[in-house]
Amino acid sequence: MCADMDLRDRSFLMKREGVRHGDRLFPLEKYDVVLSEEFPLVPAHWHEEAEFTWIRSGSCVYHIDLCDYPVGEGDVILLPPRVLHSAGSFPESRMVSESFVFHMNFPGASGSDLCSMKYLRPFANREVQFPYVFSSGHSVNPHLRDLMSRLIKLYESQ
Repeated sequence: MCADMDLRDRSFLMKREGVRHGDRLFPLEKYDVVLSEEFPLVPAHWHEEAEFTWIRSGSCVYHIDLCDYPVGEGDVILLPPRVLHSAGSFPESRMVSESFVFHMNFPGASGSDLCSMKYLRPFANREVQFPYVFSSGHSVNPHLRDLMSRLIKLYESQ
């Protein structure tokens, strides 16, 4: 990781996204993003929710915690809550992604079961660090893409 943003830093606090992702009954929202010459970037922001993104086609650069991560088709991005991030496309290129932004209570982070206590809460609190980007060659990538495919189907049939 390049740099953890200080959650008390005023410039960081000003980048908080004001969008509500889902609602109390369904705290999850799906976003389809297309970066192109007409819409070349997603501005720097953060939110209280986690984010799960799949690069469907093309390439771009994600800026996460002040580091650059070039990403391309098939790559998966997993961001815990409160991580500053943005994305920018290369000139004359196009990137298409699908993202889910969800409150950590959605997968059960507030529960008292073993999975919650051992994996979800430490991820949400950034006590355990995973790579932000799982490239298409990463051993976990096919499992994450399969999970994303299933989430998309379930979300669209909600």
